Amino acid sequence: NDIEHKSNAIDAAADEEEGEARTDTGEVNTNWHPHTVKVMGMLQKQFKNTDEVSYNAISGVTSGRKVGRRTAAGVFFEVLQLKTWDFIEVNQEGSYGDITVSQGRRFDEGVPAGQEA
Repeated sequence: NDIEHKSNAIDAAADEEEGEARTDTGEVNTNWHPHTVKVMGMLQKQFKNTDEVSYNAISGVTSGRKVGRRTAAGVFFEVLQLKTWDFIEVNQEGSYGDITVSQGRRFDEGVPAGQEA
């Protein structure tokens, strides 16, 4: 049924926005990817000392070490994922400017139990 299929897709999209994804059988999957867990852990450490962190600091660009495109893009993807789930807020003042990251409304919920890094 086409209407039922569209409804299921809308429900799955809504669940994904809340940090949950549905499997093909309709079960809720709250497992985070290990990279998402790692980035969230880095952010939790950073936010103990400050209210705002730059994306360049998170990705390692400002640390003086060489960071590959793949690493930078992977960290960026995880930042977007956490933003989608409202764990963080992101802001960019202008084109090509640094991205600042701050805690979102769900940040204190942390990583789901049993998945901590």
